[in-house]
Amino acid sequence: MIGWASLKALAHGSAGRAGAAKRLREAVAANPFMVAGTGRYDTTVMNNFETRAFIKMGAEGVMIAALPEPGLGFAIRTDDGANRAAEVSMSALLHHFGGDALFRTALTI
Repeated sequence: MIGWASLKALAHGSAGRAGAAKRLREAVAANPFMVAGTGRYDTTVMNNFETRAFIKMGAEGVMIAALPEPGLGFAIRTDDGANRAAEVSMSALLHHFGGDALFRTALTI
């Protein structure tokens, strides 16, 4: 989680680290399909939010996300291991911490 949240911090580090963080954010924003695949929650979020949000579903209902602009990162783990509750919870967190600026883009999942 620290690594995800620190993408903003990397941008303020050395020129090499700042460039690497910028390239990483742009690559994921340009190709969110490569992170999760077609029709996946994380792909849809990153497709709509571009460089403003990184998100990745893991195994057993674990989902991580980062909002690089404010330097926030968070993780969710559902007890039953299902994605559906993690997606709803993550949407609420993204809305709360990203506010209207993040959700101006229509998100249809």
